[in-house]
Amino acid sequence: MYAGAEIDKKGGGMTFINTGGLSIDFPGGNEAGIHYFTATEDCAIHKCSTSYSENYMQTYYGHTGPIYKVRCNPFWHSNDCPIFLTCSYDWTVRVWSEKESSEKLICH
Repeated sequence: MYAGAEIDKKGGGMTFINTGGLSIDFPGGNEAGIHYFTATEDCAIHKCSTSYSENYMQTYYGHTGPIYKVRCNPFWHSNDCPIFLTCSYDWTVRVWSEKESSEKLICH
């Protein structure tokens, strides 16, 4: 013991930290209200379902800093134009397709 605290070696388990969402947006069109995208401070965008809150439907990585804003295309169509934008602390704006896990375009 040291100053009233026990000093033990930690196990090999993983520690998960909940991170906050900084922005949220719902696509329009024929999928309005079914799923949404959330931008987080841990550099990830998550596609989530309004029906299933336990798991992410998909996660998109690419930014190197907290993501301040996610915005879905106002002309969203799940087959023809499933595009959304993000902007981040890393000074980039990225264009994403819902169907691919990496960005389609990076603007500095």
